[in-house]
Amino acid sequence: MPAKIHQFLCREALAERAQEHERQRQILRTVEQALKGLDDEAEELLDLRTTKAITLERFTRKEKQLEDRRALLQEQHQKLKTDPVNKQDLVQVFEFAARAVEVLQTGTPVQQRMIAERVGLNYTLKGRKVAFSFDKPFDSMADAGGLSNWSGLLDDVRTWLSENGSAFRIPHFLNSQKEERT
Repeated sequence: MPAKIHQFLCREALAERAQEHERQRQILRTVEQALKGLDDEAEELLDLRTTKAITLERFTRKEKQLEDRRALLQEQHQKLKTDPVNKQDLVQVFEFAARAVEVLQTGTPVQQRMIAERVGLNYTLKGRKVAFSFDKPFDSMADAGGLSNWSGLLDDVRTWLSENGSAFRIPHFLNSQKEERT
């Protein structure tokens, strides 16, 4: 992947990540406000029952509805507080793709095999020529220099990560080498 494309994709991915963090923060604030609103509703409901403005049956039914809503909101609140925005960061995948070429050329045979396994490198022999292909989204990254719309590649990788990200792991030696450089 050409450096210019790599920089563009990383810059765009970082901007999207910042937007997603802000969106998640706003959603969390909204859920917290809704939970507080439920507390106020529960107090009003209790006041209505205390003054016998509503029947016991209606009070019980409304109380159950409030508790069901509270359980859903608390579950959503907990999920928002514990789940990261992106399980696998787009920037890490682009860094992996950019560094993979270097490791394939200069790394140890074990490192080269690990890279080949991660990108789904498949070799075929056709008339004395070896051809290879990559699994998605690495096939698009390999052809990134020929793409006219680089943001489309960003979308493709994001979609791939949301569908397959839990199964994809960046080899540890790539992460540690990057950390040593900084």
